[in-house]
Parts: sequence; structure tokens; C-alpha cells
Amino acid sequence: MLNVLNSIKKIAVISLLIGAQNALAWNVQQDDLVTWLNQLSPKPSVYQEMQKFFIKQGNSSAASQQYTTAFIQQIHKELSTSAFQVYQNSLNPNLKCKNRSDVDFPEKMTANKLGAEFESEALRIETMDCLGKLDHHKVFQTFLSDGFQLNSVTGLKKIKSNQSVNQICQVTDVFPVGKSSYCFTQNIWADESTYVIQSFNENNEAGVEAPVYFREVFTIIKKMHNGEVFIYNLAVGRGPDLPLHFVVKSTVKSEQAKAIEALREASSN
Repeated sequence: MLNVLNSIKKIAVISLLIGAQNALAWNVQQDDLVTWLNQLSPKPSVYQEMQKFFIKQGNSSAASQQYTTAFIQQIHKELSTSAFQVYQNSLNPNLKCKNRSDVDFPEKMTANKLGAEFESEALRIETMDCLGKLDHHKVFQTFLSDGFQLNSVTGLKKIKSNQSVNQICQVTDVFPVGKSSYCFTQNIWADESTYVIQSFNENNEAGVEAPVYFREVFTIIKKMHNGEVFIYNLAVGRGPDLPLHFVVKSTVKSEQAKAIEALREASSN
């Protein structure tokens, strides 16, 4: 039982954070946020990786392909809308940061019965953490550093970055589920007080034991008018089936709290 709980903890916390190397060398966009959000679009491989779930189930029909397309587009719209609303709210000079953590398996994310099995194991994470009066540039750099990611994410074994194209590849190994090896491109937008980071899972290494069929993440690091910094994270992911959903939800929250405290401490030095 202990091994199962530890494995659940490792799998769940991997969904919380996105890894990178020295972010200063990356392509950071600084045009209008709405324009940037509208330009975000999943690559063909994003659809191909999710479709592998249905192929594994013996269903490569046109209907499953249509569902895959509809699901990815719906989730992207919902997440980008939520992220933009958080950014808009943060512009309020009277805003006071409030910590919150919502972790759930929504189970029914669309009205399409074809996706019932896929959606039943999709994990949604939405967190807001108040970090205090820190340098938001340092928070950003710390959060996207290899060292912080490797020290904070249990099960994360390796990070490889290709900064010229903003692509990150991670290797995880979680007993008894097995090895995952996947890549994603981090899209980064910034203004004088904000960083917005978005990514889709784009591909899995061939033959991995625990593929990531779908993952989209939005992260906002924001310095508010009162000088306090918050980090907002919104993610939807679907990998291997996870037992004991109620344990997953509680361990995600506890591991998130530990990671945030580590981020706060590292960004204060």
C-alpha cells in the first residue's frame, strides 16, 4: 500500500510543474497578450499523441479522431480563457492575493460518450499561491531552472532543453507505473510585471511504459500593485490510469505546498 501511495504522489506532482533551463535565452514574446493567446495552437503531434490512447483501445475510427480534435480545442479554449481572466483580475490595484488549490478528476469534460474512458482519468489542477514581496523576475528564473525542477519534482530524472525552439524534454521514472519520456514547447509572454507560460505535450519517446497522452499547462507569475507576487498554475493532463483518486488529490495539494515553499525560499536568496 505504501508503494502505491508513493507512486501516486510521484505521478501527481509531475503534473504540477514545467521544467526548463536558463529562461533568459528563450524566445519571450512581448506583444499584446490577447494577440499572443490567439496565436497559440497545438502542433499536429499534440493530436497524434492523444489519438494513441484510442489506437491502444483498438479504436482508430474517424469518430475518435474527431473527438480528439474537439477535446483538445475545447480544453485549450477553457484554459486560455481562465488564464486571461486571472491576468485581467490581477490588474485591479485593490486585489489581494488568496491562496487556493483545486485538484480534481472532472470525469465528464465533454458531452461526447466516446471520450468517457479517456476523461475519467484526466486530472485538472488549478492553484494560486501567494509568495510575498519578492522579485518576480527571480521567481520566474528560479521556477524555470533545471535545479529547482529536479529538486522539487519527485520522479523527474532528466531535463533536456533546446532553447532555440523553446522545447523541453523530460524523463520521469515512477514505480510501478514505469518510465515516461516526453517533450513540449514552452510559449512565454511577458510584460513589465507578468510572465505567462503555456505548453502542450507534443510527443512521447517510442515504447515508453507510461505515455502522456495529453497535457496543457498555463502558469502566470505576477507582481501585483502592492508589490506581492503570486504564481497561478492551471493544468489538464491525461497519462496512465491512476488508482485511488481521493489520495491523488490530497497528495497533489501537499506536494504543491512543499514545492511552493521551496520556490519562495529559493527566490528569496
